[in-house]
Amino acid sequence: MQRSVPWELEAVVAAAIDERYKASSFDKLAILKELANSLLLAFPDRGAGVPFDGSWDQREKHAKALAADGECFLWAPIERLVGDADASVERYPDDGKQQERWAQSGIAKLDGPKDVDDSAGVEGLADCSVNYCRAEWANSPRLELWLVRKMVYAETFAFSRQAGVPAHLKSVRAWWHWIKATIKWLIGLGVAVSIGEVHGVAAGVLVYLAWVALVRYLANDFVARQTSLLKLFLAMRNAYSVAMRGAVCPIDFERAISIAEQEGAVWPTGLRMLVERAKRRNRLIWE
Repeated sequence: MQRSVPWELEAVVAAAIDERYKASSFDKLAILKELANSLLLAFPDRGAGVPFDGSWDQREKHAKALAADGECFLWAPIERLVGDADASVERYPDDGKQQERWAQSGIAKLDGPKDVDDSAGVEGLADCSVNYCRAEWANSPRLELWLVRKMVYAETFAFSRQAGVPAHLKSVRAWWHWIKATIKWLIGLGVAVSIGEVHGVAAGVLVYLAWVALVRYLANDFVARQTSLLKLFLAMRNAYSVAMRGAVCPIDFERAISIAEQEGAVWPTGLRMLVERAKRRNRLIWE
């Protein structure tokens, strides 16, 4: 039979977390509660020292005392783990939006312009993933999914921004390609007209056709490269789409990131570790 934390103790700890981290986002609070419960399960003897007497009326009193107790064994381990996650969203610490950035970004943002980077720092996410997997007591499916989603989004956003895919008509990159193509056409037309005036219309037309053929030949490599980059982006975007499902299947997600890897994706350290942990618990649903 699977062990569980006494409900009275779980209620006091949950209320203490709400009190101690009252400015935190819903996602962070839920993760902290899962981590606290897993710590209590791993060290039941130490959990016996948490003040609770089974009285629902006294829960708030006990929770406030626990939240204010900086020496309680609960806080240091879970704060060390979540600290790396906090660091990953502190990319712009002065904008007052740290807790907002704990929320996941919509899939549609990957398709739009990349003028504003709303992704989390990959290095902090990777550190959090590795440290979480090393902590034998830690068990938080919510933290795993949060990390997985943040890492896939950050990597896909960074690649899309660097590679310029998908292209947008209003983007600087798209205008630059259009201007270069126009200049090439005008150069070819100017040369053809000049030769036509000296050697006749037939010679001018022949030169222009040769120029167009040369430009098209040189463009083949560019088109092939852009097609390859777009395929990679779509595979990475699909991995994020799978990760953002309401009920995530570890097997489906593993397949999605593997397909992206076949196209050339390089995922952050720790992503595969989290997938393996989820699979060991339940191969069909991430819980």
